[in-house]
Amino acid sequence: PFVFYNKDIFDKVGVQVPTTWAQFQDVVKKLKAAGYKPLQVVGAGDGIWASGLTLSGIISTDVLGSTPDWVAQRKAGKVKFSDPNMAAAFAKFKWLVDNGGIDKADLGVAYADANQAFIDQKAAMYFMGSWFLSQAGKDAKFNSGVFLFPRDDGKVVVPFNVGGGIHMSAKTQHPKEVQAFAQAAALSPAMMKDLIEKDGAFSMVKGMTLADYGVTVSDLYKQGFSYVGKDGTTVVDAFAWVNNDSALLAGMTDEFNKSAQSIINGADITTELARLDKVWDQAAQK
Repeated sequence: PFVFYNKDIFDKVGVQVPTTWAQFQDVVKKLKAAGYKPLQVVGAGDGIWASGLTLSGIISTDVLGSTPDWVAQRKAGKVKFSDPNMAAAFAKFKWLVDNGGIDKADLGVAYADANQAFIDQKAAMYFMGSWFLSQAGKDAKFNSGVFLFPRDDGKVVVPFNVGGGIHMSAKTQHPKEVQAFAQAAALSPAMMKDLIEKDGAFSMVKGMTLADYGVTVSDLYKQGFSYVGKDGTTVVDAFAWVNNDSALLAGMTDEFNKSAQSIINGADITTELARLDKVWDQAAQK
């Protein structure tokens, strides 16, 4: 996820885009003191699928930014949720809860309502995926921007979730033809143009620029897209979102989202980390 932010509110409060965790804490405190809601989050208004997005961003940056194969190591039994690095990431999330960065009342907020709350300037920041670039760029009547969640050391980590792509049946009687069609569709400039303009998708086709697709996009989208292949950044799999080797075990994404909700509701992180290790080990035995 990106951290979407309201530039107008930042200017009024006199804060700048943070590049370290300490600076991010300072921004949260100053926004709160100035009477602004620091962060909008998605609750369980239409399911829990996005409840852990803020925590996912923190883990992707802090844990996977240093240990990109953390999930593979967890599957191999080499690491645990209760380890210090993961506990520290959860502690940052809990700091946001304990210091008014995240509002407990948001536990009941649905995805569409959270989007609208940011657009209506009811919150200064919002952790959300790149697909929100299109809506925010079109509907927001204020100066908006995006930045990536900052680490203690200032390292810039870009969490990616590559889309599911086009699938073909293993039982098809015409595998060569189906594969040719799938490749043609996936590389079609017209299809990608549609995905970029309507769903905020990022093209991963090497050598292709936005101009090559002839798209009409907002400056906000261009800012987000500028992180693709940007020098000096570290690319990782977005925690709890991908479908590759870094995917969590079956059922664990929901458990992770439940933990995020529980922490917002006041749960102790040590208890939640122990619970995640327990349900992970149970899932691994199935």
